[in-house]
Amino acid sequence: MSEYKKKREIENHDPLSNSQAHETTAYAGSYLRGIFSHDKTDWETPPELFDPLNELFHFGTDVCATSENAKCINYYSPEENGLAQDWRGHCWMNPPYGGEIRQWVAKAVESTLWGTITVCLLPARTDTGWWHDFIARATHVEFIRHRVRFVGAKSSAPFPSALVVFAPEGTELSDLLGIGRKNGNSILGGAFQGRGWVVTQVNTVGN
Repeated sequence: MSEYKKKREIENHDPLSNSQAHETTAYAGSYLRGIFSHDKTDWETPPELFDPLNELFHFGTDVCATSENAKCINYYSPEENGLAQDWRGHCWMNPPYGGEIRQWVAKAVESTLWGTITVCLLPARTDTGWWHDFIARATHVEFIRHRVRFVGAKSSAPFPSALVVFAPEGTELSDLLGIGRKNGNSILGGAFQGRGWVVTQVNTVGN
């Protein structure tokens, strides 16, 4: 059976014979494990998502990256351990999507105390403890309408994503970025206009 047909049968839930069902189930398991399991946690941000944000924030540091997926010239590798570093200026964070994500989000919150702004690409896991504990402290949150297809992935992620900005208390994000809003439109949405991404603003705690 071709790879395409297997995938279509999984998606469409076509009735299968016992042998076909066994083969397709095995394929589905390996397909999803290979693309979305925690075996790989360092998915690279697609440039079409990162570049518009970089034009707004002019990031100085990618706080958790490797030489293969770093989005900034200055970055903290696993060996350097971004959690042990001082984050300064405007930082980008697409953290490892494993159990340690809580530590990375907590670090972004902590870093606001010394004036740092961190923009994060996070899985929108609103049922988790780290989301409830830390995202409520965010300066700005916008949900990405479509699911992100990370660099090197064969398909889009099986979870929704959000852009979360942590900035010092009292930061007026729209003023900082020199962006005006009309009719309550998304602050970050204008950066993606005409670029295939749609984001929806859900709160502006510090704006």
